[in-house]
Amino acid sequence: MIPMLLVNGSEGIGTGWSTSVPNYNPHDIIENLRRLLRDEEPVEMTPWYRGFKGTIERQTQDKYLVSGSWNKIDDTTLEITELPIKTWTQTYKEFLESLVTGSDKQPAILKVSYTVTLRLKMA
Repeated sequence: MIPMLLVNGSEGIGTGWSTSVPNYNPHDIIENLRRLLRDEEPVEMTPWYRGFKGTIERQTQDKYLVSGSWNKIDDTTLEITELPIKTWTQTYKEFLESLVTGSDKQPAILKVSYTVTLRLKMA
């Protein structure tokens, strides 16, 4: 039996403490359990999500940078094929629009003199 908390991950708040445990590859978990049974040190595991094609890069001891996938179709079109883990499509579209239009609190970051077409490819 393997610790399903590590396979499925978890997020929540209990008695004033918040927790966030990412998903890990079951094969990596099993390999680390075998190391522990042989009195060896476990190796560090990177969060893993089945079917995710983007990247997960360690930033600090307990923080990771998760990036989705995209393709440049032509000079004015980007095809976003995968959003970062736990990112909603609508929220991401609003973020992209704010880069071009700006907001009350932050000016536009991107200056474009043509229309940019963003196509979200949903699986």
